[in-house]
Amino acid sequence: MRNIFILMSKRIDFFVSGLMMPIFFTICGVKVNIFKVEEWKLVVVIVLVLCSMKALLDRDYAVMIITLLLMTSLVAPIVNAIYKQANLPTEYKSRTIQDVKKEAELRMFTCIYSFHNIPGILNLIDLSYATRHNKITVFTLHLVELIGAASATLIVHDSHSHRFDDSHYPPGYSDTLETDQIVNAFREYQSKNRHISIQSLTSVSPFAAMPGDMCRLAEEKQVAFLILPFPKQATTREGLLNESVVAFRKVNKSVLLDAPCSVGIYIEHGLVANTKSFGNHQVAMVFLGGHDDWEALAFAWRMSSHPKVSLTVIRLSEVDSGDLASRKSSMEPVRSYLDRQREMDDDYIAEFRIRTVGKEHVEFKDKPLYNEEELVSTLKDIETRFELFILGRREGLESPLTTGLSSKMDCPELGVIGDWLAKSDSAMGSVLVVQQFIHPENRLDIEQLTMPQLPNPNTVVCGPTTSQSLADFG
Repeated sequence: MRNIFILMSKRIDFFVSGLMMPIFFTICGVKVNIFKVEEWKLVVVIVLVLCSMKALLDRDYAVMIITLLLMTSLVAPIVNAIYKQANLPTEYKSRTIQDVKKEAELRMFTCIYSFHNIPGILNLIDLSYATRHNKITVFTLHLVELIGAASATLIVHDSHSHRFDDSHYPPGYSDTLETDQIVNAFREYQSKNRHISIQSLTSVSPFAAMPGDMCRLAEEKQVAFLILPFPKQATTREGLLNESVVAFRKVNKSVLLDAPCSVGIYIEHGLVANTKSFGNHQVAMVFLGGHDDWEALAFAWRMSSHPKVSLTVIRLSEVDSGDLASRKSSMEPVRSYLDRQREMDDDYIAEFRIRTVGKEHVEFKDKPLYNEEELVSTLKDIETRFELFILGRREGLESPLTTGLSSKMDCPELGVIGDWLAKSDSAMGSVLVVQQFIHPENRLDIEQLTMPQLPNPNTVVCGPTTSQSLADFG
C-alpha cells in the first residue's frame, strides 16, 4: 500500500508542482501592475475593502498581491526573532559521556528508522542503567521520508496520553500506524522505569534534511550521546527498501561529521535474542586506544554498574616485531603522535583498573598482538562470547595492526573493528561503535596527524583529561 502511495505521489507531484503551479504564478505575476496602485493605505485596510466590494478591480488585485508578498517576507523573520529571544540557549557543557558528572543526568538522543530498531534500542537504554542518582533523559526521533511537495514537519508527541489525533499528522502522511507503535513502545517502557524520562518526536523531511534536523535537535536538547541505528542490507529483517538503506547510511555519515555531541552507531545483531540465555548480559569493550575508545570505555563503565551486566575490557596492545617494525617505518611521520597517545591510553587504563578493583563483574584482559593475523584470530575468538561489543570508531588513527584491514572496509563509518564484526557471519553480539565529540578548536586534522612535529601537547585536547573524566565514575 505504501509503495502505491509513493508512486502516485510522485506522479501527481510532477503535474501539480512542475506544471500547474508555475502557470498559476505566471498568470498572477502578469496581471499585477503596481503602477495602478494610487492609495497605498489600502494595503492596511485590504480586508475591509474586500468586504465592501462586490468585485476586485485591477488596482485592488495588485494591492492584494503586494500584501501577500509583504506578509510572506516579513512575518517569518519577525516570528524567528521572537522565538530566539524567548529561547536563549543555556551553556552546553556535557557534550560527551566523559563530561557527565557521577550523579548528573545523562541526556541521550536516539534516532529510529523503523519499528525494527525499537527492541535493540530499548535494551541499550536499559543497560545504560538509570538510578535515583543517575537519571537518564532520552529524546527519540522517528525519521520518515517526506513524499511529494508537502512541507517538512516536526511532530512532538504527548509522553503521557495514549490517545492520538490524526490532525497532528501532515496531510498525506502514511506512516501513522508505525509512528504510533513506536511512540507507544517508548511510552510503555517509560511507565516501567521511573528513573528514565522519554520524549518522542517524529520528523517528516527529505533525506537530505535529516542530518541537519538531528544535529539541530541534539544541540537544542543539549544531549551528551546520540545513537544511530545501522541499517542492514537484509530488507526482510529491517523492513527497509535497499534505497532507504543507502539513504540512511548517508544520513549516518553526515551526522558523524556535524554532530554537536558524541555519536554511537548501533548494529543490532543479537542482544535481544540472547538476553534469556544468560544470567548476566555479557558485554565486551575492545580497547585499542584514542579518544573514541576513551568514550566507549566511559559508556561501558557506566553499564558495569548494572547488576545484570558482566563487563570485560579487552585491551589489544601491539608488540614490536619484525613484521610490525617494517610497517612502522612506513608510518614514521605519525609515530610521535602515537607514542603520546599510548601514554595517555596507559594512564586511562591504569585509572580504570584502580577504580574497578574488587568489582565482581568487571574483568580486564591485556592481549599482546604481534601482527594483523593475531588481531583477526583474537576477534574470531571473542565474536561468539559476548552479547554486546562496545568500541571506538578511531577515525584518522592508524595502527600497524589495522592497516591491512582498513583497506578492506565496506563501511568506513563503523571503523576497522566495527566493520569486521558487522560483516562477520558468525558474530553473535550486537555492536556499538562510538565517536567522541571533539570541539572544533581542539580537533586535529589528518594533515596534522601526519606531521613529524606536533604542536605543544598542552594545546592539543582529544577529550577530557584522564583524571578529570575518570574521577566521575568511581
